[in-house]
Amino acid sequence: MGRAYFRELKYSNQCELVFPLKITNDKSETIIEQEIRSVRQRTDNIHSLLEHTVNKIKKILEQTQNATIEINISLTQNGNDIPGNTPCATVISTYKDVVFTICKQTFKLIMNAPLVQSATLPVILYINYPVQPIRFKTLNAEKDLSEFSWYTSSDKLTWTKVGTTYKYTPTANDLDKFLKFQCIAKNCSAEGPVFEIISDMPIEEMGALPKCPFEKRHEHTQTRLSGKQIRVVSYNTLSNRYSETNSQFPYCSPQALSIDYRKQLILKELIGYNADIMCLQEVDHMLYLNYFKPKLAKSFKSIFHKKGNRISEGLACFYNSNRFKLLESKQLVFSAEIRSNVLFRQKWNLIRQSDVIKDCFVKQPTSLQVTILKSKELNEIIIVANTHLYYHSEANDIRLLQASIATDYLKHVFNRYKRSSKGMRISVIFCGDFNSVPTSAVFNFFSRGVVQHTFEIDEETLIRNICLNHPFRFGSACGTPDYTNYTGDFKGCLDYIFYDENSFKVAGCIPFLEETILSEKTALPNEVFPSDHIALVANLEFK
Repeated sequence: MGRAYFRELKYSNQCELVFPLKITNDKSETIIEQEIRSVRQRTDNIHSLLEHTVNKIKKILEQTQNATIEINISLTQNGNDIPGNTPCATVISTYKDVVFTICKQTFKLIMNAPLVQSATLPVILYINYPVQPIRFKTLNAEKDLSEFSWYTSSDKLTWTKVGTTYKYTPTANDLDKFLKFQCIAKNCSAEGPVFEIISDMPIEEMGALPKCPFEKRHEHTQTRLSGKQIRVVSYNTLSNRYSETNSQFPYCSPQALSIDYRKQLILKELIGYNADIMCLQEVDHMLYLNYFKPKLAKSFKSIFHKKGNRISEGLACFYNSNRFKLLESKQLVFSAEIRSNVLFRQKWNLIRQSDVIKDCFVKQPTSLQVTILKSKELNEIIIVANTHLYYHSEANDIRLLQASIATDYLKHVFNRYKRSSKGMRISVIFCGDFNSVPTSAVFNFFSRGVVQHTFEIDEETLIRNICLNHPFRFGSACGTPDYTNYTGDFKGCLDYIFYDENSFKVAGCIPFLEETILSEKTALPNEVFPSDHIALVANLEFK
C-alpha cells in the first residue's frame, strides 16, 4: 500500500490531497505516471474533493487520448465510505486509518504529514565553504526531528552519501562533483515524503581573492581615530536574497555573485576602514550570525534586526566596543507602529485619506534601527539611526512619509535622553540607503528640516500644502556624490550619512572612486566590488 497525503493549509484556508498516480493500458504501457495535487477549500466536502480529483485526471487522460478509461475513487475507514458531505477539514482532524483508492491503486492516507515546501541550493558551490539549502520552508515539520542527507556524484546517476546534517562542507574529494540535498521532513508523530534537490553546477575551488579598488580607499583609513573624532560607515552590502541568481545583474558572473565569495570582500573592505560605527543595510541574518558578527567581534559589538521583524535580511549596527557603551537598541517597523503609536497619529490621519498610499504603506516591512551609544572617552551620547527606505522608483510619497515618521521617533528619543541625561550632550547620526536622489523631497526634508509636499489621494484629488518638518540640523557628511549605487539599470546617489551639525563637523570624507573604475566591468557588483552600492565613509569631529 502506497502513501497519499492530506493536509490542511490554514494560511490559505484550503486542504490538499497529494498522491502518486500511475495508470497503464491493456498492454501494460504507462499512460500516466505523475504526482497529482488536488486542492479544495477547508469547508468543501469530501464529495467535492473526490469529484475535483477525478475531473483533473480525466483532463490528463484526454490529453493522452485515453478518455475512455474508467476512474473509480473512494475514501474509506474500516471498509466503509466516509460520508460525502463531510468537510475536508473534519476528515483531517477527526478520522484515522483512512484508505484512499483510485484506479485500483490503494494508499494509506497520512493526515497533515510534514512537508518540505521549497528549498534551493546556491548556484555556485565551493570546497571548504559550508552549504545549506536556501529558502528552506516546511509545513508541519520539526527541523530537529527531520532527516537530512547529502550526496555527491560525477554524473548525477551514481550518488555517494557524504553528510547527514542540515549543513555540509564540501571537501577536496568533492571537487568537480554535483551535490544533492535530501530531506525527510518529520514531526513527533509522522514523516513526509522524500524531498531532494540537485545542484546545477559541480563544486568548484575558489581562487585567490583579487586586489580590489576599495583598497585604494583604505589608504585614507589606515589608522583608527581617537579623541573627538569618530569614523562612520554606511553601506548597503547587497543581500544574498536578491543576488542568489544573476537575473538582476546579468553582467556579473555567478562566481562573483556567490555569497561565499562576496562576504570575504565585504569583510575585507569593512575591516580596512578602521571605523567606529558601521551601519549596514541588506545584511543576511544567517550571514550576520555565522560570519560578520564573529569575524568582527574582536573590535566590534553589534545589533541586528530583521527587516520588518520577519524578512531574512535586515539592518546591522557595529560599534567599536573600546570607544562606546550600548545604552539601548530598538527597531521601529513603520507599518506596525503607524496605526497604534500615538507619536504618529497625525501621519496616520494623513495616510489613511488615500487608499493607494495606505495600502502600499502598510504592506512595507521598512524599518528604522535606533542604537543609543555612550562615549567612553567624552561626555557624549549618540543616537545612531539606520534605515533602508522603500525602493520603488514611483514611491516618493511613501519614502517621504517613512522619513518623516523616522524623524518624529528620533525627536521623541532625543527629548527623552535630553531629560534623563543631565550634563551630557545628545547627538544624532542617521545613516542608510534612502533610495532618494539629491533632488528628491526626502533629501530636501533631511537637509532643510522642512518640506512642502503634495500628496495624491486618487487620480482626481490632491492633498495640497502639507508641511513636514523635523527639529534637527542635518548635514550630509559625504555631500551628494555622483554615485553610491551603480548598476546596469540605475546609476546615482541614494545613500547618505546625515549628521547633527549642532554637535559635529566633518573632519574628512573618504574619497569616492572615479566612474572609469566603476564602469570597468560594466557595473556593480562584480569580481572586485561585492555590492551594487558603494560604502560611505566619513570622519566626524565633536565640536
